Amino acid sequence: QGPLRLYVGNLHVNVTEDELRKIFEPYGELDFVSIQKDVETARSRGYGFIQFRKTEDGKRAMTQVNGHELMGKQLRLNA
Repeated sequence: QGPLRLYVGNLHVNVTEDELRKIFEPYGELDFVSIQKDVETARSRGYGFIQFRKTEDGKRAMTQVNGHELMGKQLRLNA
């Protein structure tokens, strides 16, 4: 029942960590939100990670948000 880290894929390159936080915060307390960026260009690589403090909150978010459209792209979530 500890933390659950979710992979969030198929992100539009302009999505920010704050925007992701706003989508996932209603499901429970977050430890962190991180979008992976290219080292040379600092552009989004199109995926990131979100960690929920509680497993049950992360699982609920995964079922509710998987397939959610954000900036014209459907989010793909995996634990």
